[in-house]
Amino acid sequence: MRRGGLFIVSILLPVMVVAYTDTDLDGVDDAVDRCPDSSFDEIVGSDGCALERLSDDGHLTIEAGMNIGPGERAQIVGLDYRRGAVELSIRSSFRYRSDSDDGGINDSSLYLSYSTELAGYWGIRLSGGLIAPAYDPDGGERRIDTALWVTIMYDRDRYIVEGSYGYRWVGDSGMADIRYRDSESLSLSVGYLVRDDLYMGASYGISDSIYGDGVDRIYSIDTLYTLNEKWFAGARWSRVSGDEGDDDYLSLRVGYRY
Repeated sequence: MRRGGLFIVSILLPVMVVAYTDTDLDGVDDAVDRCPDSSFDEIVGSDGCALERLSDDGHLTIEAGMNIGPGERAQIVGLDYRRGAVELSIRSSFRYRSDSDDGGINDSSLYLSYSTELAGYWGIRLSGGLIAPAYDPDGGERRIDTALWVTIMYDRDRYIVEGSYGYRWVGDSGMADIRYRDSESLSLSVGYLVRDDLYMGASYGISDSIYGDGVDRIYSIDTLYTLNEKWFAGARWSRVSGDEGDDDYLSLRVGYRY
């Protein structure tokens, strides 16, 4: 097992999660870990013992890109830092609208995730995050949202299937005549590694709208191309279907791995 190398996955397995213990956070259950005190700068095998040592600085990835939608576009920036089975992710963007002056920074997020194998070709990723809202609440205090995600993955013979469940607790009650609510999300994706340097996939998701009783459905097609061992590029087409109709979005991004 390559430590921390799992993709995202979903669907809750409460019994398995409760029974699972990983004291040294290397992605191997203590029940089968022959090296229970391995350090963060080691890549371990399925027995929990070191195969090779990572650099003390871990792994850093920086991404930048653009999201283009109806009457608006957004510049996106992201940073991921991974050490062992633990990963820290930061995301933010700045939006522009062609039909108004309603532009500015979008919500910014910070997530901490832990990934590990479960059994065979199955894996799990648990994520918790903080989301800083970009809006200014009327007559109230801007409060941080919190979110939790559980993702289950099946990875075999170049096929990757992932399912995710997420819950977001909204800190603010709303602005003016808009009242916010907590929201749940479900998603399922299927991907295929066409070549060692080319990944393609499709996904479907459903999410509560935080603005009322509506539900958004998201259909996406993704591609990720590895240019070399350092650089990669990706693109995504998405259709968001809600109570007010369908909107199409195109996201382009490029990234660098340190």
